[in-house]
Amino acid sequence: MAIEYEVDTNDGILTFHFSSQPVLEDYQSSFPAGLREAEEAGITRWLLDLKYSEPSSDEKIRAFNEFVAQEINRYVSKLAVACPLQGHARLRDVLEPIINQGKDVHMFETVEEARSWLLR
Repeated sequence: MAIEYEVDTNDGILTFHFSSQPVLEDYQSSFPAGLREAEEAGITRWLLDLKYSEPSSDEKIRAFNEFVAQEINRYVSKLAVACPLQGHARLRDVLEPIINQGKDVHMFETVEEARSWLLR
């Protein structure tokens, strides 16, 4: 599975780990359960841990924008994204719909940096 999630109720962070470029079916099978748990716990800080280089096709970017961005906009107040440096420029374009909604979004090279920022 390309996406796994963990809910940290102590620190109030929902983390989605992406092991490879996901497709829409990955999002649909993993996000709803994570969203339910985060909502029940009142968690609005998210961390997206991207272990792949960057989005690789227009179809996958559309899937992200149509499904994931809508979900993120509804539930998140603060979003940290950890991804390889070479993916930052293109990923920023993908995250633009979330940023445009006034969400606090930052990108980092490591999960540790991202978690540290979320906990401030």
